[in-house]
Amino acid sequence: MAFLKSIEDLVKSFTGEKSIKSETVLKDGKFAKDVVPSFMDGAEISTKTITDAVRKATKFFGLPEIPIKAGPAVAVAPGNPMTFKDDVFIYNKAQLKREGLTTSVDISKCYAHECGHRISQRFFNGNGSWANELCSDFFTGAFCEMNKLKAGNFEKFLGRQRASLSHPGGKLRMQALEYGRRCVAEMKAKGITPTWEKLMDKFKETNAQNLSFGNYRSAQMRGTVLGLAQSSSWYVKDAARQQEKYQAAMKRVGNYMDKKDYKSAAAAQRTADLHKRDMEYSARAAKIAQRSEKKK
Repeated sequence: MAFLKSIEDLVKSFTGEKSIKSETVLKDGKFAKDVVPSFMDGAEISTKTITDAVRKATKFFGLPEIPIKAGPAVAVAPGNPMTFKDDVFIYNKAQLKREGLTTSVDISKCYAHECGHRISQRFFNGNGSWANELCSDFFTGAFCEMNKLKAGNFEKFLGRQRASLSHPGGKLRMQALEYGRRCVAEMKAKGITPTWEKLMDKFKETNAQNLSFGNYRSAQMRGTVLGLAQSSSWYVKDAARQQEKYQAAMKRVGNYMDKKDYKSAAAAQRTADLHKRDMEYSARAAKIAQRSEKKK
């Protein structure tokens, strides 16, 4: 796999959206294909929609504006981790369409995540570490809560991601996003103005820095749960939410079966199975959290 020598080389090579292979990275871990990796195919999304969404996210976090270039994937190419001024935003319209992330709101959430990378690059081990990705999801949640944005296709996309060496799975990522929302809501309720510095302190209270693909697989083999640290009450509420969604999906299965619409019934059953899995996950996590809380 060929490596580019610098961010300047990366930017100069952008002659079209397929000018660089998606696996191209810079040396020393300065750039890696970011999470939002399997994005879209050939949609008609205006460049202005993308640039406006990028600027909204950038302005929200109080970060300097940086170049926005077409490239192989939705990402940010960070430079020196001690400055925000040499980063480069990258967009890919085909990737965005493929995942159904075509509205200004969903695109702004994508780049809130990338802004999270700009903030966290000096704290964690660069793009590709689970802590870095979860921190970026956390800041996306803060962005959503502060802007009163409802869940949409971005959350659906995030929730269905599979765990890999570089990225956590969807369950963990949604926990991080929801934790970001909750931290903002709690700060506002107490009359505290949320800042990204204060939010970073809240994120550092979690166990994110101890999470990796290796200990995720180890937990799987032991039949235990690996999650972003939450209170037992959070997991109890999440299990109840997932149970409601499971029951609603099973009701749809029955309705489709009555109509002999077996294809739709099968799709609804798959949705029900996912909610049942998440319900059982949160129920187990609640028990583990309760045991941990009793020891304190």
